[in-house]
Amino acid sequence: MSIKKSNQFGWGPDCVIPKNRLEFLKSQIKGKKIIDIGCGPGHLLNYLLGFSYLVTGIDKYKYQNKNIIKAQASHLPFPDNSFDTAFLNNVLEHNQNDQQILTEALRVASRVIITVPQNCPDNLKNRGVVYQHYQDRSHRRTYTPKSLRLLARQSNAKVIKIIPLEPLPNRELFSELIKSPILWRKIISRIIFYLFRPQPYYLELAAIIKRK
Repeated sequence: MSIKKSNQFGWGPDCVIPKNRLEFLKSQIKGKKIIDIGCGPGHLLNYLLGFSYLVTGIDKYKYQNKNIIKAQASHLPFPDNSFDTAFLNNVLEHNQNDQQILTEALRVASRVIITVPQNCPDNLKNRGVVYQHYQDRSHRRTYTPKSLRLLARQSNAKVIKIIPLEPLPNRELFSELIKSPILWRKIISRIIFYLFRPQPYYLELAAIIKRK
């Protein structure tokens, strides 16, 4: 996928990462030396630099940012334990060997923060509802909490915690699926969600992974 096309999926040079997303990622950091692997144009990197972190970005594309080094995530040009925290923010799903990428991140930092697209539940897919990231043809896979824990074990690491991100707006989605005037859609939606507890769905997962 080209950099230009990536904008529609939220990680291209023209996209804007919501501040609450940046604040969440920052809140999971330990230490001051940070590496952002697969940093893209440097949205997260630039944000963290504003808080006096020592941040280095790595990406396979060349960007006009002095803090970004062109390199492959599978072969980082740094010695062991060069950083305190590593980010793999929406990176693993794009790579054929996600275990190799995670293992390499854990080599240079004992703490790795990853975000990945969550697998769309069957009860949604059976109704023709899929998450937007399923349209991104550069994605090789999606993840579940179980598969993330397995990936960590295979990388000789352990998951400290898994945090669901980007909740699906259930009421708004349900309302759009009803074929009727907007007022009736809102009334029906309100009644349904009053009578039945909504099932929470999340588009992504964050995992804090620590080397054993």
